Amino acid sequence: MRNAGTSGARKPLVKGLLSAIVGLLVAGCAVTGGGVVDLYDLSAPDVGSSARGGTRAQILVTEPIAVQALNTNRIAVRTGSSTLGYIGGGQWADSLPKLIQARLVESFEQSGRIGAVGRPGEGLSINYSIRVNVRFFGLNTERGREARVDFGVKILNESNGRVVASKSFVNAVPAGEGTEGAVEALDAAFNAVTRDLTQWMFAKI
Repeated sequence: MRNAGTSGARKPLVKGLLSAIVGLLVAGCAVTGGGVVDLYDLSAPDVGSSARGGTRAQILVTEPIAVQALNTNRIAVRTGSSTLGYIGGGQWADSLPKLIQARLVESFEQSGRIGAVGRPGEGLSINYSIRVNVRFFGLNTERGREARVDFGVKILNESNGRVVASKSFVNAVPAGEGTEGAVEALDAAFNAVTRDLTQWMFAKI
């Protein structure tokens, strides 16, 4: 998880009116109708040191799809099998799908094991695209308190439109107390899913 300038669940640096200027930066706070809330980011894990193989293909990472309840900058919490709410006092620095997309691109790019990677509109000569369906990304308190990340992922061959492979990636991490404890655990779960996804992608392309 990223925040402003310290390790772990880093405290935001800016509060009050100044947050209106920096509200979309890596960390800080935002002013809403209900007052000031902390902004949180995800980290881009180092997949280059753990993944085997690689590809010279050019990879497009599309914006993940998600149900409306997850297509937001609010941090989701599931309290029952059909009950979903949000953590108060904190939110993601961007909508969750855009944030996931940005960190996947960053992680793939930093690995040095891909010919090129980017988002739509960045001028790639695309060979394959990665399509992510965010099934859940949030705190689950049904049985204890855990951060849970659940992705359905497809690799699409852009030359013929065929699905090369598809797989589900799920990871759960025990979460500490408060918003920062939840976000720390969500970041760890996202990192684990990203590493597994990367290794699988290299094996399929």
